Amino acid sequence: MTAFLTEDWLTEAAAAFTVLPDRPGIDADVQYVVSGAPGGKVQVRATVRSGRITELAVGKHDDPDCTVTLSYADAVALFLGELGPEVAFMSGRVKIEGDHRIWLLDMRPIRSDDAMGAALNALRAMSTT
Repeated sequence: MTAFLTEDWLTEAAAAFTVLPDRPGIDADVQYVVSGAPGGKVQVRATVRSGRITELAVGKHDDPDCTVTLSYADAVALFLGELGPEVAFMSGRVKIEGDHRIWLLDMRPIRSDDAMGAALNALRAMSTT
């Protein structure tokens, strides 16, 4: 079992997400800032090109399109599918700086893809939160 949002987990997640299909036109550089994680604040950079997650790693993007800030508890709830991204945003549990449309709308097809669902299920089975 690998702890959620650790460097090892992000490496496994990036590998799991290689099954995502190409989706031309979906490109984004997203910075995630998660507070209250077991090891303290975690910053994760995600790069999406043509709908595929090409990078997922601890660290900061130089110039992200948007920055998504949330608590560890809400990150876990999103990961487990217990909290939807739109609900999290509308209820103020997720804050987005920059172009919120990218995270909320443009990336929606990635989140709802069957391949993403299968990858997330595999990650959930091998993760501790």
